[in-house]
Amino acid sequence: MLIVDGTRVIEPDPPLLALRSKFTSNGEGGLIAAARSTSGFGYIDECGRWVVPPTLQDARSFTEDGVARFQSGDLWGFIDLRGKVVIEARFEDAKAFQCGRAPVKDGEYWRYIDRNGAFAFEGLFTRADKFSPCGLALARPSDEARYGYIDVAGNWAIAPQFAYALSFSPDCVAPAQAKGNRMGVIGMDGKWVVKPSYSNVGEFNHGYAYCDVNRYPRYIYPRASYIDSRGRVVIPEQEGLAKSMTDGWVKSGEGNYVGLSGELAVSAEIYWGTDFTGYGFAIASVYENDVGPDERNLTWGILAADGQFHRAPDDIIEPLTDDDTDIVFPEPDTPFAPFVTSNEDVALLDREGRIVYRLQRQAVDAGERIVLRDAGDIVLWSSPIYPSVARVRPFFGAAPARFLEEIEDPAQLPGLAEKLLERTQEKLALVARGELSCDSDDDDEDDEDDVDCGDDDDENGGDDDSDDDDDVDGDDDDGDDDGDGDDDEDEDEDDDDVESFTDPVSTAQLVWRAYLDEYSWGNYQFLETLRSKQMDVMYGRMVAVLTERFGQPASVPEYAFRSYGVSGTVWLVGSEPQRYWVRISEFADAGDGDGWYEIWLNCMPTIETMKAALAMAPANARSDGFEEVEPREPGR
Repeated sequence: MLIVDGTRVIEPDPPLLALRSKFTSNGEGGLIAAARSTSGFGYIDECGRWVVPPTLQDARSFTEDGVARFQSGDLWGFIDLRGKVVIEARFEDAKAFQCGRAPVKDGEYWRYIDRNGAFAFEGLFTRADKFSPCGLALARPSDEARYGYIDVAGNWAIAPQFAYALSFSPDCVAPAQAKGNRMGVIGMDGKWVVKPSYSNVGEFNHGYAYCDVNRYPRYIYPRASYIDSRGRVVIPEQEGLAKSMTDGWVKSGEGNYVGLSGELAVSAEIYWGTDFTGYGFAIASVYENDVGPDERNLTWGILAADGQFHRAPDDIIEPLTDDDTDIVFPEPDTPFAPFVTSNEDVALLDREGRIVYRLQRQAVDAGERIVLRDAGDIVLWSSPIYPSVARVRPFFGAAPARFLEEIEDPAQLPGLAEKLLERTQEKLALVARGELSCDSDDDDEDDEDDVDCGDDDDENGGDDDSDDDDDVDGDDDDGDDDGDGDDDEDEDEDDDDVESFTDPVSTAQLVWRAYLDEYSWGNYQFLETLRSKQMDVMYGRMVAVLTERFGQPASVPEYAFRSYGVSGTVWLVGSEPQRYWVRISEFADAGDGDGWYEIWLNCMPTIETMKAALAMAPANARSDGFEEVEPREPGR
C-alpha cells in the first residue's frame, strides 16, 4: 500500500499492507495510525515512517484519551500518541480507554485501570465494557448476576437489574432488557425512556438505533424500524432494513435507501447496492434491460448521498472484492472506491464516479511492473520489475472460462470426449469377457474394473470435491421411458432407458462448475442469475465445439432427460456394431444455503451395443448381472 499526498507518493519500508484506523493528530503537528505490515502490526506516521515497528501481534486505534492498546507476547498494554509505551503489556485482554479508565482482564475477572496502569478501584467483574462519554460503563459482577452500570469511581450508578443490556451512547441512553424477551431504552437514572416493546434494539449510532419489531421464526424476514434517543420512530417499520445507518441513509432491501426524510430519490433504478461507506457514497449497480442482469448489462457505479447515480467509465467492470468475496470499501482517510478494469487492473473512483488514480501492470523488457497514474495519466510511482504481476480477476462478471474443470479451453472438449469414449470401450470389453459385474461384492471404489452400480455417494450433488471424480456414472432417472412421468413397467424390457441399462460402463467428467457458498449467495442474490447465465454461455460454446467434431446432435435419442434441473444435448458416434452416445448436460441445484452450477460430459454405449457385449459374455456372467440401478444425479 502507498501513501499518496497530491503528487507525492510514499512507499513505506517495511511495506504497508493495511491501515487499522484513521490517522490521528499526535499533538505535535504530525499524524499517527495503527497499521499492518508483512511482519505484524505497528504504528505509522503520515510520512510512511514506522513510529512503532510492525512487530506487534495487534494494534488498535487511539481514543480521545490519547492512548491506544496493543498486543505483544500474547499480552495487552497501551502506548501514547508518540508511540511510547505508557502501560506495559501484562494483561490477558484489554478494552479501550475512556474517561480515564480502561477494562482489563486480570486472571479470571475483569478490572478497571487508570492512566498509570494502577487498578482504579476494587471491583471484580465477569463482563466489563469501556466507559461511555457520559461516564457510565456496563458491567456484570458474576455470570449469574444481572447487568448494571458503574461510574468512574466503581460505584453502581444503576444497580444490576437487567437480563441483557448495551453500553450508553453519547446521547446518554442505552438499550436494555429487564425480563421476558422484549427490549427498551433507559436513561442515566435507569428509568425507561422507551418501555420494553421491541424484540431487539441495537446500539445508538449518531443518535439513532435499529429496532427489530419481530424475529424468526415468526416471520421469514424481520420487520424493523429506527428510533431516536427519545424513542420516536424516525424510519417506519419495514422488511429488509439494514442494521446500520451511515451518511444519514439506511439500506432497505437490495437497492433502496431510506433516511430521516423518507426514501432516497435516485436518478436511476438501483438493482443492488452496498451500505453507504462513510464518505458520502455507496457502491451500486443498475441493469439496462427488462430481462435481468448478466455480465454484459450489469452496470456498476457510485451512488452519491444526494441520490445521483454516477455510472463508472466504460472500461470499469465491477467493484474490487477480497478473498472472502466482500466488496472492498475505501481505506481509512481515503474517500475512493477500488474497481476492477477491463485490463484486470485497479482504478480508484471518487464520489462522482471519476477515476482519480489507476494501478496498472506495465510490460517491460525484463518482465512487468506496477505503475500508479493520476487522472491526467501521469505516472506518479512505479514498482520494481518482476517476472510477472498478478492480474486482478473480476468476481461477479467472471469470464465463464474461469470455472472450467479438467480442461483449460472449450476447444479441448472433443479430445476429452475421445478419452471418455476410450474408457467406455475398455469397460465394454470387460463386460464382453465377463469381467465387469454389477453384482460384485468388492467395495473398492477406486477399482475401475469393478463398478458398484448401486452406490450413491452424494444425495444432493453439492460436495465441493466432486470435481476430483473422473470416472462416475450418469444422471438421475425416474424409471420412466417415455418422459410422461409414469412408470411404464408393462413395456418391453428392450425399451429400458439407455442410462440405467448402460450405467456400469458409462463414464463422465465434470467440465465446468460455479459454486456459491451460503455467504456469497446471501450477500449477492443476483449472483444466482449471473452464474446461471454464465453457465448457459459456456454450455453454448461446448455444444458448438462438440457439434463441429461429431456433427449435428441427435434429434430423437433413445432416452429422454427426466432429471430435475438437468438439460442436455447428445451425439450418436461410431458405427455398427459399436455405437455410443456423447452427452453434454447442464445441472443446477441448491442445498443448505449453497448453490452450484455444473456442466457434465458423459459417454455411454447404445442399448444395442450394450446388448451385443452382454451376448458375448460367458453364460455364467449374464444371468442377472445388470439390474435396474437406483437413479442418481449427473456425474454420480
